[in-house]
Amino acid sequence: GRFMGAFEIYFDITARKALLDAAIIHSSMMLVGIGIAFLLLVFFVRRNTIRPISEVTEAMARFANGNQDQHVPVTGNDELSDMARIFNHMCEDLRITHKGLQSEKNKLTTILQGAREGIVSTNEKGEVVLVNPAAGRLLGKSEKQIIDDGFLALFDDEEFLKAFLEKGGVDMPEILVYNHNVLSIYA
Repeated sequence: GRFMGAFEIYFDITARKALLDAAIIHSSMMLVGIGIAFLLLVFFVRRNTIRPISEVTEAMARFANGNQDQHVPVTGNDELSDMARIFNHMCEDLRITHKGLQSEKNKLTTILQGAREGIVSTNEKGEVVLVNPAAGRLLGKSEKQIIDDGFLALFDDEEFLKAFLEKGGVDMPEILVYNHNVLSIYA
């Protein structure tokens, strides 16, 4: 290697710097635009998806806790609006059904409370769930005592009542004198 000479090259970078500055500004503006678009997307998804789901969920919870006056706004024609519409329809049907059942219960209660026959009713576990006033008078016991003592203790002779229930009343007396009253037993 022999040295042949040297030379210097100069060029103006201001044009390149201006291009680079413009690219940085352009990129920054794009990032800001993407950020704004992302925020708008989040707002749109929250407003049109998450909020309606939350409204239906909250209405369901209130309904489950006994507040039957629930209505969810229907704001479109999409799947979430269909869900809100179906929920509102279901709530209305349940309100009507509950009102009808309450009316029937009131009628039945009136009939049972006014009946001259003593009526004691049990659930599937054999627990006393209903005692009308006539049963209390005929048995000489309070409603609370009849419920607390249970069905088998109605006549203070659990063995008699167990046998009557096991045989379905066959070969058992249908009439019983208890507490100076003549009682007919139907079980």
